[in-house]
Amino acid sequence: ACCLYWQLGLGQEAVWDNVRVQSLHSQIQSYILTFKAEALMSDAVCGLVRGGDLPERDMNSADSSVRIGQLLCRWASSENPPVSLY
Repeated sequence: ACCLYWQLGLGQEAVWDNVRVQSLHSQIQSYILTFKAEALMSDAVCGLVRGGDLPERDMNSADSSVRIGQLLCRWASSENPPVSLY
């Protein structure tokens, strides 16, 4: 199984309010559902997700983990102001 670790960039925690944190976690949850992934660890500013196998999309856990990472980066850069994630 392949995992994706995400974390807010350094110094980002101070400028985040509850609404932005909830929005981030809502995005991540929607990706988990879409890609049949599993949250192994979740904190306000970081988390670990194991990608799921999607044979109907010809995707294994590594493929889905990479795709979740791509979508999360796209979401982060579209925020105003942009979110720094690692």
